[in-house]
Amino acid sequence: MANYYAEAITILSAMKNDTLAEQILHEIAKKHPKAVSDAHYKAVGRKNIKLIRECEALIKADKFVQSVKRYREVTGDSLQDAKAACDEIKANMG
Repeated sequence: MANYYAEAITILSAMKNDTLAEQILHEIAKKHPKAVSDAHYKAVGRKNIKLIRECEALIKADKFVQSVKRYREVTGDSLQDAKAACDEIKANMG
């Protein structure tokens, strides 16, 4: 069952600027946190899908350090955790 959630999360994450997709991702994260990667769960679980989008945009613009900084500002995570989250976001971008 978790594979179906992972596939749904991947598809929904690709839907840019879609409020319904963001709401669905949030509900999946709340009900099935194991189906969501740590980085995505932190952002979705805290209602910060926009944070993932911001980090993706910064990473695409070759501003990885700024992405980590922004992630830390929003989540309050340590540098190590924020970097790991941004690494995972980057890996999930494909």
